Formats: sequence, structure tokens, C-alpha cells
Amino acid sequence: MQNTPFERVLVTGGTGFIGRYVIARLVASGHRPTVTQFGIVPGDFEHDLQVDLIDLDLRDNAETANLVSTLKPDLVVHLAGVTGQSDPEGRLCEEINHRATVHLL
Repeated sequence: MQNTPFERVLVTGGTGFIGRYVIARLVASGHRPTVTQFGIVPGDFEHDLQVDLIDLDLRDNAETANLVSTLKPDLVVHLAGVTGQSDPEGRLCEEINHRATVHLL
């Protein structure tokens, strides 16, 4: 039985370090979250958790809007992002950490 009234939960960046813990907690609470990841590689997210995994580039406004309008999530946990270490010029930080968040909102 779920502990919250949220039926449809969307988790972006759910295959990352923090996302894996969030997903495990959601599943343990009775949820089956929809998890987005860009460029899914088979075996990259090995788990026995019950999730719906979707390959999505949050920088694509049309695809992001399509997912949100189709799924109609009750709750969005937005964890997708990059660090400055992987992007010294800041271009990916702008595209993913800012623009993708705007698309999701």
C-alpha cells in the first residue's frame, strides 16, 4: 500500500547516484515510478526494481512535453543534471541543468 496519494511519479535522472536511492524508496513504498534517462545503455541500470524506464533527452522540449502530457504525473522528482567537472565551458550545464528544467516545468 502506498504511503502517499501520488499514483503517477516521474523521476528524472533516476539512474544516477541519488536517483537510485530515491527509486528504491519509492518502490519500497508501493510506487512504480517512471524513470527517465538519456542514452540508456543495456545493463547500465541493472536492478530488480519495478520501474518504467524511458530514454528521454530533457533538452528536447517537444519530447519532454509529450511525456508530461501523456503521463500526467502527480509528483515529479527532478534529479537530472551534470556537474562542472564534465563541462568546463558550462554549455551542458546551461542546456541540461537550466533549459531542461524549464522544459520540464
